[in-house]
Amino acid sequence: MILKSIYEYLQQAGRVEESALLKHFHLRQAGLDALIAPLMRSGKVQKSVHQRGEQLPPIIYYSTTDKQQIPALTIV
Repeated sequence: MILKSIYEYLQQAGRVEESALLKHFHLRQAGLDALIAPLMRSGKVQKSVHQRGEQLPPIIYYSTTDKQQIPALTIV
């Protein structure tokens, strides 16, 4: 199942940039959003957004959590 594959990939790789996930699993943005949403709701995966100023687009990272936690979005 693709959800399990995404979760295992994140566990092995640690913190992964969103663009790397899109390339690795040959997905589009909307597809990744739909697939990762259940993992985030369950507290297994967290999303971090790194703001790089007004001129550059933000970088989005995904990572697994050691323990299940309340879903959170971190903006740096």
